[in-house]
Amino acid sequence: MKKQITRFLIINERDVGLFSLIHQVINSLLLAEKLNLIPICIFGDNCCYYTSLGYHDKKTVWEYYFHPLDYHYPEAYILGMSDLERSLFLQKSHTSKQYSPCIDGEKADFSIPYLADPKPKLRHAACEIIHKHIHVRDYITEKVEQFWTQHLSSYYVIGVHIRGTDAIEHDLREQTVVIQEYIDAIQQALSQARKISDQEVKVFVASDDEEYILAIKDVYPDRCECYPSIRKNATETINAGVGPTGEIMPYFLTQNRDVAAKNGEDVLIEFLLLSKCNYFIHNISSLARSVLLQNPELDHLNVRKDDYQKIKDLLSKK
Repeated sequence: MKKQITRFLIINERDVGLFSLIHQVINSLLLAEKLNLIPICIFGDNCCYYTSLGYHDKKTVWEYYFHPLDYHYPEAYILGMSDLERSLFLQKSHTSKQYSPCIDGEKADFSIPYLADPKPKLRHAACEIIHKHIHVRDYITEKVEQFWTQHLSSYYVIGVHIRGTDAIEHDLREQTVVIQEYIDAIQQALSQARKISDQEVKVFVASDDEEYILAIKDVYPDRCECYPSIRKNATETINAGVGPTGEIMPYFLTQNRDVAAKNGEDVLIEFLLLSKCNYFIHNISSLARSVLLQNPELDHLNVRKDDYQKIKDLLSKK
């Protein structure tokens, strides 16, 4: 008797940030291609971005922001099934919520590293997967182009991303943010930009913490631009919060599901704007790694790359 052929890979959510979820999808797509599976992404209420009200007329988190991974199988394909239909469908499907899934002993040939910056070969390979399967919805790309055209298109742009909140608050991450390191890096990038470009220079800065953005603006008041994203208020002292299943998440994302859903839109816009920059300065974060994957030719500087081994050692003891 022949074993039933499995055709689908259903990707379910983890209680993590949006860009870690995106990396999970990329890793899952790599395995789906290897095993000739059709990927379907269903992210529900076990991640903080989910709201029972839905967002932009969609009911699952992935499709709040992205088109279906396969246009023949949108969220409605599964959500519209009866219980019996869903049970039969799941019998011919693999379901995974792993960052790097394994199916019948098979793993993808490569995967996005959890903390370290991706190497050039991986950046190019992942970029192909992104452009083939992961397509941001039009309402987001329109806002990206509008902001870029209005504020940045005629400049040489230095992109800056500063990850803070729970990444520096929690004892299993313990990143360090030293604003002077960013200022020094921006100054060096400004000097280099003047040598290679006749354009005026702008600094586009993004962060989950308003305090860091204000600090950069204070030094570069005429050069600095930022997108009006939902983020931790500069006066708020609580950084770490608890996600739907008890995992560590930024506090400002764990208090209101509707706010978190809107933040998902905002950070995707920031990510796409950073991907369009001429040079990129960052610390360790899933968003920063996503920028490097989205634009594999983008030159960059990780100001805290030495934190990688420390965080890896801490997580290994968890």
